[in-house]
Amino acid sequence: MLDVSVNAQILNLMSGLKQRYDLAYLFITHDVATTKYICDWIAVMYLGEIVEKGPFEEVTRAPGHPYTIALLSAIPMPDPKLKLKPMATEGEIPSSINPPGGCRFHPRCPYREAVCEKEHPTLTKYSDNHYVACFRADEMRREAGKFLEYLQLRKG
Repeated sequence: MLDVSVNAQILNLMSGLKQRYDLAYLFITHDVATTKYICDWIAVMYLGEIVEKGPFEEVTRAPGHPYTIALLSAIPMPDPKLKLKPMATEGEIPSSINPPGGCRFHPRCPYREAVCEKEHPTLTKYSDNHYVACFRADEMRREAGKFLEYLQLRKG
């Protein structure tokens, strides 16, 4: 883990090099908040599989997978007056060596249905360049609305 000021310096350097030399990065992180500084496109992975991908702005403004919503809603807000709760996930993270059948996120998903336990969702076109692997992606867009204010506020 880097010191916050060193982290910011490295992100600024990467961003400057990206613009100056028209570079592309494969930026792997658990710190979703930093992705907005370096990424034009984003792919969200859960247990080794991409569950959502697309342009950064689109994925963060209209997430279609519950795991993406949970990640984005868990980013801390710097204003303690805002009483926004992150989306709750359930249970323990399953083994990546022996992942569950069906959707890999279903054991932790508060929106799971029977189909999620039995069938494996494939990445499906959600909009122009936005793909989501969730049987309930359209419903998740509406569900994300509960967190949309939070997501917009954190972009500041």
